[in-house]
Amino acid sequence: MRYTKANPYHMINVWVDPKKREDIIKRKLLTDKNFKLTSLQVNPLYKPVFDQLDAQAVKILNELDKSVLWSRKYTKAEFKHSFFYPLVMFTVIIFGLINYGVKYRMYYNYIKHGRVMGLSEKMDLKLDDVENYPKAVFEYYKEKKAYDAHIKRKE
Repeated sequence: MRYTKANPYHMINVWVDPKKREDIIKRKLLTDKNFKLTSLQVNPLYKPVFDQLDAQAVKILNELDKSVLWSRKYTKAEFKHSFFYPLVMFTVIIFGLINYGVKYRMYYNYIKHGRVMGLSEKMDLKLDDVENYPKAVFEYYKEKKAYDAHIKRKE
């Protein structure tokens, strides 16, 4: 025992309290692919833990069977991970693209072509106010003014 490192999940089962046994079984269910819950039915120490975990599983499965929206295959966790979180990320990305990309594009169209798009009024953009332009747009505005001055001098 002196050369081995103690692991709380490999304790001798006789001296472990029932809560610790339940934690050990839950840990084994998560980590060990070959572990089967039915193997605990014959072990007198783990029979109460098995009954408790089996009752919890039956309760959850009965709730899923009675549910109209959820099933054993499509649970709330499955919904969250395969639909809700991707939907939130997609919404945040689209919102960012609209606020950043479309807004900048409207500024660029106004500076380059002098067009005032209808969406700029809906987004409450003041296209004539040069001092409130974002930094990248202001740089583009200065380049465009320099280019226009260069073309005017050339003529």
